[in-house]
Amino acid sequence: AQPPIQELAQFDWSVVEPGHLTKGDVKTLRDLGSQPFAYVSIGEFAGSKADIEKAHLSDAISPVRNGAWDSQVMNLSAPAWREHLFGRAKTLQAEGYAGLFLDTLDSFQLQPEADREKQRLALASFLRELHQRQPTLKLFFNRGFEVLPELDGVAAAVAVESIHAGWDATAKRYRPVPEADRAWLETQLQPLRAKGIPLVAIDYLPPERRDEARKLAKRLREEGFIPYVGTPELDSM
Repeated sequence: AQPPIQELAQFDWSVVEPGHLTKGDVKTLRDLGSQPFAYVSIGEFAGSKADIEKAHLSDAISPVRNGAWDSQVMNLSAPAWREHLFGRAKTLQAEGYAGLFLDTLDSFQLQPEADREKQRLALASFLRELHQRQPTLKLFFNRGFEVLPELDGVAAAVAVESIHAGWDATAKRYRPVPEADRAWLETQLQPLRAKGIPLVAIDYLPPERRDEARKLAKRLREEGFIPYVGTPELDSM
C-alpha cells in the first residue's frame, strides 16, 4: 500500500496499483529513470454489486463471478465496459504512467462455453483499439495467449506466472509447478520468443526462502526470462 519509491526506481519498469501512488510519486519514479506501469484488470471488476451500479456498469456484467478473487467477470463486448477501460487508460497516461499492466486477460474463459469465442474476439478488438488510441502507452500483458497471435506489435512485454514455483489461490498454498503445465506453457511462449517479445516470469516463494529465490531467479534468466520472484500478494521485493 506504500510502495518504496526509491527501491522501485532501481528497476527499468515498475508495476504498481495506481491507487497507491500520488501523481508526484509517479513523477518521482520517472525522474529517477523507472517507467511506472499501472495495474488494470481487463476481464474482471473488483467490487460489490453496489460498486458496479455506482460505476454505471450494471449492463456490462457477465453472468459469472470469480469466486477465487471475489470479483465480477465482465462482458468484453459491452460498450459501457470498453469505454470505462478506454477512459481509465487515458486518465492513467495523463497521470504520467508509461504503460499499463493488463491482468485478467483470460477471465472470459470462465464464461459459458457458447459465449467464449465472441468474448475472445471482443478482447482482441479492444486491445487493438487501445493500442491505436494511445500508441505511446506501453501494454504489458499478463498472459493473453488466446489473442496474442492476432496482435502483432501491440504487446510491449508478456508476463507469465508460475514457471517453476506457483501459488494455488484456492488452497492458499505455495506449490511446485507440474512438468506438464510447464511444457504446455512453453508451447505458448515459443511464438513470442520468436518475435523477440520480452517475457517476464513471475514465480512465488515465501520471503524466508531467499536463497532458493536467488537460485530460481538465476535459473529463469538462463531460460530466457526476466525473473520476478515474490509473494502472491505482490507486495514484496
